[in-house]
Amino acid sequence: MKHTLAHLGRLLRSLWRLQPLSALGWTVGVGGWLLYDRYGRAESDFVLRAAMLLALALLIVAAVFVLLGTGVLLLRQRGTFAQPTECSVDAGTPVATGVSVPRFPWWPFVEVDLAWQQPADVVVNLVAEGGVAREHITPRGRGRFSSIRRLFTVRDIFGLARVSFVRTQPAALRFAPVRGSADVALAMRHASGEGYAHPAGEPEGDLVEMRRYAPGDPLRMVLWKVYARTRRLLVRMPERAIAPRPSTVAYFVAGPGDEATASTARLFLDHGLLGDTFVFAADGADHGVETADAALDAVIDSVAARPRGASGLGHFLRNVDPAQLGNCVIFVPGVRGPWLDRLLEATRSLPVPPTVIIGIDGALAPSRVGRLARVVQATPPQDRSIEALPAVHAALQAAGATVRVVHRSSGRLLSDDDVGRVGHADVAGPAEVAA
Repeated sequence: MKHTLAHLGRLLRSLWRLQPLSALGWTVGVGGWLLYDRYGRAESDFVLRAAMLLALALLIVAAVFVLLGTGVLLLRQRGTFAQPTECSVDAGTPVATGVSVPRFPWWPFVEVDLAWQQPADVVVNLVAEGGVAREHITPRGRGRFSSIRRLFTVRDIFGLARVSFVRTQPAALRFAPVRGSADVALAMRHASGEGYAHPAGEPEGDLVEMRRYAPGDPLRMVLWKVYARTRRLLVRMPERAIAPRPSTVAYFVAGPGDEATASTARLFLDHGLLGDTFVFAADGADHGVETADAALDAVIDSVAARPRGASGLGHFLRNVDPAQLGNCVIFVPGVRGPWLDRLLEATRSLPVPPTVIIGIDGALAPSRVGRLARVVQATPPQDRSIEALPAVHAALQAAGATVRVVHRSSGRLLSDDDVGRVGHADVAGPAEVAA
């Protein structure tokens, strides 16, 4: 029954979009006709009759112009969305997609609006260029998408008539997190490390050892000068070691409000703050990676795993060499959620408490503009998600983790005192981190 009702609802919405009158148009049409019939014609009110006829005529003209404009738009778009579009850009960066819509300069009643239904976290602007309006988009968050679903709306300037339709286009969209603005000095002692040599492994290293010659040893390794002096055949041997293994273990936890943390993770990857060698994983990834580009892709793809944040952390840590777990860095959202309990459970068995990095956005102090002033000045509501930070910070510190908080907008590293004052008063100057 639920599936049937949902299907019926989608069908009714599609039919409503295709009919040319808006809710205001139906109100004007039905109300105008009733007033015309009841008072204008029945009681010979010529003023009201003329006004209602004018309103109905305007409604008809608006509907006709909108239908004609829709037809022109559909004709111009034939074949436009058959070819896929490709786009790789940082979130917050405007980019032109190549799609355009007519402006109808000679039709005073008609305007075209365009919005994206999928992906939805995209701001669409139509920039006028001659007789057309070019589509420019600004993604507000990271993600990777294989299709675009656009909602076109042709309407009149009075809001009496409108026709909406959806067009889907294949695409290859890659929206990376915003580049963090924090200073490279945010590198911390626990966020990097050196590689280590393993006592077992392939012979690799300097030829610093010697042993007696054995059948099968290459003659180029024989120490002929030693043989000339001692009459003993000795050969050079390399030290037994392997190339340095990844020394930093890093994991990105996805969840609501994680976009600022994604920018911070990108800052660490771009500036090598995790060290020269590391293993990195993110929610939704099947395995860890060891390059900055692959790690950034894992952060981008973690968007789909937001409802199950930190669900893969335990499995990832169990499959990492235990010798590396002494240097563990975890990036988490600044908003508390089910991910926190999973993270605490997964990190309980670590030999050393992890270093937890939190990225936050929004105003560090509450706005002093009153509600009435915000309404009069049309000021957008303040982002209050930052107020959840102290609870998350306290829970992680209680578990023994070393917590670092980065404010994305200002690029500042907040101290514990700063975190305690978030959302209550002005925050002090930039926090300094001991080496």
